[in-house]
Amino acid sequence: MQYVLLTLSAIVSVVHCLALGRGASKRQRTATATKPFLVPLLLLTFLSFAGHMGIDAGSFRLVVAAAVLYTMGDVLLEFHRKIAFYLGMLSFFSGHICYTAYFCSFGLDWLEVALFGVVWVVGFGYALSRIIDFKDCAWPAYMAYALMIAAMGIAAGGADFQGHWIAQTLVFFGTVAFAYSDSLIMVGMRWGQDEDRMIMITYIAANFLILSGILVLKA
Repeated sequence: MQYVLLTLSAIVSVVHCLALGRGASKRQRTATATKPFLVPLLLLTFLSFAGHMGIDAGSFRLVVAAAVLYTMGDVLLEFHRKIAFYLGMLSFFSGHICYTAYFCSFGLDWLEVALFGVVWVVGFGYALSRIIDFKDCAWPAYMAYALMIAAMGIAAGGADFQGHWIAQTLVFFGTVAFAYSDSLIMVGMRWGQDEDRMIMITYIAANFLILSGILVLKA
C-alpha cells in the first residue's frame, strides 16, 4: 500500500506542477483541484511506511498537525483574496511552529544551534534584505514569518538526532526548501514575477525531505 500511495503522490504532484503557469483555464482548474491533495498524500505515504516499519503513529502528532495546517494554507491561498492570503500564511506559520516544536522535542545541541543560527542569519537575512519591501506597511508581518522559518531551520539543524546525519541533512534541506519557496512568494508579490511552478516544486520537495528525514530517523 505504501508504494501505491507513493506513486499516487508523485503523479498528483507532477500533474499539479505541470498545470501551473499562465495558460488555459482547464490547466488552472487542474492545478486548483490537485493542490489540496499534495500534502495529505505525502503524509499518508509517510504514515503508511511508518506503520509498515512498526513505528508508533502516536509519536507523529505534531507532524500530522503541521501537515493539516499546511493543507489549510494551500486551500486558503486558492481564494486569491487578501484576507484569505493572510489566514493562509497564518496557517503555514502555525505549521512551522509544529515542526519547530517537534525538532526541539529531541533536545538541542547548543553548539550546532549557534552554528546554524549564524548560517541562517547571514544567508537568509541577506536574501530577505534584498526581497522585502520595507516601504510596505506589512513588512513586519513578512519579517515575523521569515523569522519563524529561520527558527524552524535552526531547530532542524540543531536538534539532537543522536548522530543520524542522513536524517538531519534531509530535514535541514527540507527547511531550506521551505525558505526558498516562501522567498519566491515574496519576490512574486514585490516584482510581479510568475514563480508559481518553482514555488510549488520547492514546497513539495520541502515536505518530502522533512518527512523522509523523520522516517529515516525513526527507522
